Amino acid sequence: MVVEDTHTSYLKNFGGPSPISFVSFAKNIVDGVNHRFSALCEDNAVEKSVYSVRFYESIVAFEIDRKLAGLKSKGVSNGGETMGAKDFRHKDKFVISATQIAKAFRY
Repeated sequence: MVVEDTHTSYLKNFGGPSPISFVSFAKNIVDGVNHRFSALCEDNAVEKSVYSVRFYESIVAFEIDRKLAGLKSKGVSNGGETMGAKDFRHKDKFVISATQIAKAFRY
């Protein structure tokens, strides 16, 4: 599962920084994954299904074993709230498409 725009966890307009932000949640997942070590073992259903968490600029990626996941996926919407945010994806000369990435890695 990939979550984007995680930099908003640090923006005051989005309630950040906060101990209950998404980034704080993701850091807690890392703690849970590491607590599987036998000397620290705790029983937490969320961390049981997550076996890797990767942090990138504005992105957090979770690797999940769906067989162990107890929750079903469902869509989430912010109800169209933009807080005045602008879409700069198509104005940045360094942004490349998924097609361009796929072509670059073909042998």
